[in-house]
Amino acid sequence: MTSRSKTKTFLFKIPPVAASRPRVGRRATYYTGPYQRFRVSMGPIVERVVRQHKHTMWEDTALECEIVFSVPRPGSTGLGWPDPDIDNYIKAILDQLNGRVFDDDRCIVTLKAKKYWSENDQGLIALRFTEIGPYRVKKVATKRRGGRKGTVSKLPSKPRGRKR
Repeated sequence: MTSRSKTKTFLFKIPPVAASRPRVGRRATYYTGPYQRFRVSMGPIVERVVRQHKHTMWEDTALECEIVFSVPRPGSTGLGWPDPDIDNYIKAILDQLNGRVFDDDRCIVTLKAKKYWSENDQGLIALRFTEIGPYRVKKVATKRRGGRKGTVSKLPSKPRGRKR
């Protein structure tokens, strides 16, 4: 990273909740339980924090992300760490930031996360994003079917080895 990289930190004072599997009904897909309540309560919180930071959404920007989940300890547990898988915590928060902080979570190219029990029984999610560079490298002029011209985003190609 260079010293010119832009870094933003977001702090959400809400207990983290692990994402659950969606339920599939005849007409819709939906979530239930604690994760649904988390999704509903996070919407206004994310909007407020984004407004406070005067953040404009990252579009086509490769990002490095660090996330810390401070989880309130339940009354009776002998576990040294919070139980749910860390990838479910990550999915829960990144889904809430899609379309608000960045256009899609596919732009996150480096991710570091940790979870631990909260010291003061208050839940907390801290995120730090660092811009790495453009997500799409260059636009290449192409011809479409029918002779129309267009542009295609193209990432640098990997060096190819010999086929055996």
